[in-house]
Amino acid sequence: MDIVSTFSTHDARLYPPSVKGELTREVYTRSINANYFNQVQAGAIEEAEIGLTNAPRLFPMLKKLELLTNITFNSRWKFLTDSRSGFSYTSHPDIRYNEYEGYYLENAAHEEISILLLSTSPNPAYEKIYKVTVERFYEEH
Repeated sequence: MDIVSTFSTHDARLYPPSVKGELTREVYTRSINANYFNQVQAGAIEEAEIGLTNAPRLFPMLKKLELLTNITFNSRWKFLTDSRSGFSYTSHPDIRYNEYEGYYLENAAHEEISILLLSTSPNPAYEKIYKVTVERFYEEH
């Protein structure tokens, strides 16, 4: 099922069982010092995992990151105020965005990081080469 969610065109009849596939799965483990000052009770990870584990779905590929920095004060005091990520699912080109995480400011400096495939070669060996570009947008006052 995980292979199909990552590669929606996967045909099990074309690949014999001897072909080894690697599955992508989110794994949750106990954190270091989880019981420091008794902050995490025994069994909390198992209970939380039920709510944190994703249902089977198409695999989301990270495509863009948006980072916003505060510019309303002194320009020397820039700090990250907000961010969101854009992703697309397997076999779907449209980019979907998560909600902004942080404190959104209308006049924040906007950094957009695009994660694009560098190679257009049909050779699968080059499919994992990426180029990351950053663009800056500042509102004029």
